[in-house]
Amino acid sequence: MELLEQIKVTYPTENIRVNNRFFYTLYNVSLITLVAISFFLPISTAITNILFYLTAVLILVTFKWSYIYTTIRSNKIALSLLVFWLLFTIALFYTEGSYIDAITRWKKHAKFLIAPLFFCLFRERKLSLYTIYLFIAAMLITCFLGYLKFFGIIKINQHLAGATSVFKSHIQTNFLLAYTSFLLLVLSVYHHKMKFIFILLFLLVSFNTMYLGTGRTGMVIFFCLSSFFVFRILSPKWILVSSLAIFILPILLFYSSNSFKRRITTVKHDIVKYRNNQPDTSVGLRLSYLFNGIKIIRTNPIYGSGTGSVPVQFKRIERNVILQTNNPHNEYINVGIQIGIIGLIYLMLMFIIQSYYSTKLPSPFNLASQGILVSIIVGCTANSLLMDTTEGHFYVYFITAFFANMKYNSSKLIY
Repeated sequence: MELLEQIKVTYPTENIRVNNRFFYTLYNVSLITLVAISFFLPISTAITNILFYLTAVLILVTFKWSYIYTTIRSNKIALSLLVFWLLFTIALFYTEGSYIDAITRWKKHAKFLIAPLFFCLFRERKLSLYTIYLFIAAMLITCFLGYLKFFGIIKINQHLAGATSVFKSHIQTNFLLAYTSFLLLVLSVYHHKMKFIFILLFLLVSFNTMYLGTGRTGMVIFFCLSSFFVFRILSPKWILVSSLAIFILPILLFYSSNSFKRRITTVKHDIVKYRNNQPDTSVGLRLSYLFNGIKIIRTNPIYGSGTGSVPVQFKRIERNVILQTNNPHNEYINVGIQIGIIGLIYLMLMFIIQSYYSTKLPSPFNLASQGILVSIIVGCTANSLLMDTTEGHFYVYFITAFFANMKYNSSKLIY
């Protein structure tokens, strides 16, 4: 009740297009759709897309355009997302790809155009907390159902790879579970009254991620986030002990977790097959896409081959149909092929800008946003996360939700 009492909607009377009940209703509906995204993001791609576009339309209808323009123009994080979308828009005009591929790929990056609009709604700093708690609630449901599916108690979405995958693929599920584990750790540090509950939930989600899940990307991100948490939060006297524990943890997992051991063994097996000219494996294909992608980038190094040019470029240099792709499973290669070194430099710059301003956020949004950046930067080496629907929406949505609090005192806890 205390939290609900603190979150009181104050109407931005001076910024709403017309001051009447209808537009106030639109404003309230837009707040509901905005926050609902955080719950449905791990559950339904279709609903997430609908809520994204619906919220954007409501913002454009409800607010004065002068307010929308001023809000985005004065926000460096919003501008950083917009510029990334703009680069793909410009690359439409010189693309070597087909019209369909170009438009399809451009539409996949439309979330970078839509998300900056959300800064107009994230006026209430407590609203950002709603997004955290609703996301955690959705992930706990996912985790619980994953346990039930793993032990054969329920049969749901059996077509999905991964014994614990319920709503999303094993890659997406483990990615989101790894970040949820980190988020629960962060909340356990700042929310002293519920410290034990958050730690218990952390153990529950972590076990699912590392012992039952099969997504390698999520496992790697789990280790990276754990290491980041240790060096970011703990005092110097505990860092050495914790670092040793993190170093030993993979060894313990290798001998205690069949899922972890199987995924590590598979990597070794795939690399051996790749060296023997048998690249048709998960790791082998990614290595082929990596080296072929570098060759493609060298042909148009400065500004790339244009939006949606990935399929035609891989067909051009690779006769083996198996090694041709429209998704190189590496965001850096994906960006480099389409918008060249300019795009890669800007992508790094965007991450640096967001990393810098994350230090100016109040707790827990500073660590939460940094955790997102660690997850995305690491995950992009093995997947095209910014292009992918779930991970891409996850990134732009929560970056917007957390950085909307940049105007508040960075030393202040928000609960």
